[in-house]
Amino acid sequence: MPPNTKQPQISRHPTEIRRSAEFKYFYSNAFSLGMSSNELILRFGLAENPATPTDMTDQVGVILSLVGAKSLAVALAETIKKFEADSHTTIPFPEDKLSEMRASLAAGMTTNPIPNK
Repeated sequence: MPPNTKQPQISRHPTEIRRSAEFKYFYSNAFSLGMSSNELILRFGLAENPATPTDMTDQVGVILSLVGAKSLAVALAETIKKFEADSHTTIPFPEDKLSEMRASLAAGMTTNPIPNK
């Protein structure tokens, strides 16, 4: 890693949480992603019919560095793993949905609904 590149800081126990006046929570049942050579672009939105993810209304977009994106991926995976272990349950994710997502990503199509169940 180049000497002037900063690693993203991950804090599990922030001592102070600050939010801008514009901070909002959004519900999302669909997302899309795109990548460039140095960024990941995430868009979260609403699909009236999750069976047709291309009919998504964007609500918010987030752009991350690739290091930040990988950090987010690890944090999400570990958080879900801990939740499942602590709750003695497995979050259901249909195998056909996983196959559909993999095929969509391989084809360069990146809009995916979040499975309902």
